Amino acid sequence: MSKNSRLSESPPTVTERIPLLDSLRGVAILLVICAHTSQKVDLSRLGVQMTQLGVQLFFLISAVSLCLSLQRRSKEPNPYGSYLIRRFFRIAPPYYIAILGYFTLALLQGSDQLAYFTADRVLANVFLVHGFYPAGINNVVPGGWSIGTEFAFYVIFPIVFQLTEYFRSRWQTPGVIAILSAISLVSLSVLIGISAISGIGVTNNTFLYYNLLNQLPVFLLGIFLFHVLRSGRVEKLKSSAIMLAGLCICGIMVFYWKKKFLFSFVLIPSLAGGAFFFLALLWSRVNGLNFSFLRKAGKLSYSMYLIHFVFSWPIAGFLYPYLSSWLPREELKFAVLYIGAVSATYFFAFFSEKFIEGPGIRLGNHLVTRL
Repeated sequence: MSKNSRLSESPPTVTERIPLLDSLRGVAILLVICAHTSQKVDLSRLGVQMTQLGVQLFFLISAVSLCLSLQRRSKEPNPYGSYLIRRFFRIAPPYYIAILGYFTLALLQGSDQLAYFTADRVLANVFLVHGFYPAGINNVVPGGWSIGTEFAFYVIFPIVFQLTEYFRSRWQTPGVIAILSAISLVSLSVLIGISAISGIGVTNNTFLYYNLLNQLPVFLLGIFLFHVLRSGRVEKLKSSAIMLAGLCICGIMVFYWKKKFLFSFVLIPSLAGGAFFFLALLWSRVNGLNFSFLRKAGKLSYSMYLIHFVFSWPIAGFLYPYLSSWLPREELKFAVLYIGAVSATYFFAFFSEKFIEGPGIRLGNHLVTRL
């Protein structure tokens, strides 16, 4: 296995970062920015919208990181409480600033945008329970649904992780596959049942699509990825076989996306998670894929996620008519807007990470030491 994965060795120290995970976070944020910037340009024929599935790559890598975190801090006096405090202060301070920032932007844009900032929606986002509140899941902070869904997973993760470790200690890999598959099937079955009873379809970018029940299998694939990388068995796999498996899953995913069957968007997140699972395996084997920019973008990816909507939506929309006067092709317009959005987002995320995200993490660590 590539030394960049580091998961088959001793657990990293508290401050150590893993190039593999940062690189994949970098890929994820570039995909997400691509999806949102493309909405201002007519690229529908190219299927660029599917890059929104970069969020599922975030979920997959998040689960791997959580496994590492719980593993290396398992001897703490109050590991579950300490874990939740760290997780809260990891995501809450930048998210609260984002709420204020997008509220300020809504003030500048006018009453139509301000209508989203009702007390119930804002409070649901402040308490990070908006993943269970349809009215506020994704309209206070753009893309905020993923933060609500991820925080909901944070709460249940230690239980799932302990179950996985229990089954692994008794039945090795088959035990891990069995328990994670069982949880996934129960989760998706409950989701389908809710959809059938309520008459609400699970379609793209809707509440049931965003819900943890629909996204949970992706997180569970991340736990399985942690197990596979930790075991060191990736070395026994051929890169060509990994690529072929990933491409086959991508093909199935594209098929379901285009056909839009009744429950296509129940399967698509899990299929995306499967494709990214094999991408991560490939990434762990090839040193040259961990580019410096990807690692740096991965380190800033949370701040970039919260900030990029400003450049991918209002600013890109403002610039688009001017580009139309001297760039004839939509692909060229998109390239200019995309490079601009990535560059500007990276610049502002650098300061966000330095002055908001980083201090929030340090505050969480400090509070844990005072428990």
